[in-house]
Amino acid sequence: MTSMTMAVSRPWGALSGSALLIGAALIAVKCVTILITGNQPPLLFEISPMFLGLGVLLLAPALDLEGSKRWIVSAFGLTSLIAGVGAAATEIAGEVFGPAIATATLAAIGGAVVSGWHPRGDTRKRALVLVGLSVVPTLVVGGILSGINERLLEIGLLGYAAVWGLAGFRLVARSPVA
Repeated sequence: MTSMTMAVSRPWGALSGSALLIGAALIAVKCVTILITGNQPPLLFEISPMFLGLGVLLLAPALDLEGSKRWIVSAFGLTSLIAGVGAAATEIAGEVFGPAIATATLAAIGGAVVSGWHPRGDTRKRALVLVGLSVVPTLVVGGILSGINERLLEIGLLGYAAVWGLAGFRLVARSPVA
């Protein structure tokens, strides 16, 4: 990466990573709250896809993606952001629209995986691929544990939040300083 490219991508990496960290933190706080109290806090889970979507949308400039990969990742990010806004709006209105959360989540995961595919030694990109690879194992672990106690489903979701947090941290930490 040239110094000119670093100068362009620096703020985008920090912004993208920060949005991913916020989305991950919202999921983690929701999970910990349920594990401790048994009650789901309002809005946290429903607004987290907005932040994940924003983070994915900003991956294209943050990672200097080009061509069709740039457009695909941007489309996934925008889809996640819009569906996330819809999920939050319906929750605020009183009845969350589950398909909006599912669409936002799947689009964010898809964008992360596409942006990170063929990482070529870039730890930011490897962390993004890890997001996609972690979905099934974390849900399986959560599903198995929920058979013991319904609250334990949140342990799997904590793992999911952790990989998003790792991806966000890598983006923030690897954003070059001029």
